[in-house]
Amino acid sequence: MSFLIIGNDLDALILGRYLKDHGWPITFLSKQRFDYKSDCELVNPEQFKELGFDFQKGLLTRIISMEVIDLFGNVFETQTNTILVNMSTYKNDLFKSISKDCKIYENATFIDKNNENIFIQHGEHGTLIKSKYVVGIDDISLAKTVFESLTKKCIKATVERKSEKGKLTLKFLETGYIWVVNYSDRVAELCVVSENPEKDLSDFMFENELKIIYKRGFLIPFFKKDRILFNKNVYLSGASALTANNLNFYNLTLKLRFVQLTGKFCHELMTKKNVSYVFLTKNFDEELHKYEKQGKLFWSLSKEKKNEMIHKMSFKNFALDFGTAFDSLSIISPYKIKLLFG
Repeated sequence: MSFLIIGNDLDALILGRYLKDHGWPITFLSKQRFDYKSDCELVNPEQFKELGFDFQKGLLTRIISMEVIDLFGNVFETQTNTILVNMSTYKNDLFKSISKDCKIYENATFIDKNNENIFIQHGEHGTLIKSKYVVGIDDISLAKTVFESLTKKCIKATVERKSEKGKLTLKFLETGYIWVVNYSDRVAELCVVSENPEKDLSDFMFENELKIIYKRGFLIPFFKKDRILFNKNVYLSGASALTANNLNFYNLTLKLRFVQLTGKFCHELMTKKNVSYVFLTKNFDEELHKYEKQGKLFWSLSKEKKNEMIHKMSFKNFALDFGTAFDSLSIISPYKIKLLFG
């Protein structure tokens, strides 16, 4: 199994590093060269034609049939020569000549073509999906629309992957849906998409420890228990799950919980869960200000706040939210994070 990653921005680099670190062959496809210290294959514009790609015209002239990973980290098992990409970078014109049977539906949400192929263009990034199965949707309302539009047989379908990595199962909750991926060489992957995390938090448990509520549709890898970095009282919220995972947090264990960190839930963390400090990258709501005044909540990981974190290395219980922007992570490296919390 190999992956083609299109892009040269930070999320593409992190995903490439993650895949390469775990023994998966990857190929980068980028409009320009970038400094990426890895032994992976780097494809630059001069090499495009060898692969059948032509960026000189801004078009992809041929697509190699393979499993493709998009820039959000979701693995899509495509049934035809289909490529998935973060279209916020490459826009629709990149796909004009992908394939005659791979039409771009602009501003579309869900299109079911003779129940054979699924076409989705979702979210502000407009990722195109054409596949027998839908895996990875970052908008809960669209996700529900998609799955409700499919037959019950499709909803309950189990996708057997060609590789020996495992199988993927889709299961509905009352207000969302759940993905479970079991692997022979890892503990498990699990992700819940929910509109009501505080309720659904109790609806699903794995080995009496794992409860993950995640607002967006990402699969979060968990590895063997001998690679523990954190204690069980760590909370990550929202898109931080993917972000933190990619920044060498992917050796978290089954004891981690991912939740929506709203003001109300933060209050419950601080009062009922004995969480001592909360680190945020943006202001969620006014309800959290009282913790800021108490010196227990920090709105950003600025240089000053980072130094303040270093002095808090001994605390045991904390909540951490990196937010959705990778830019906010540039001030603290994975190695420093390991130093702080490892």
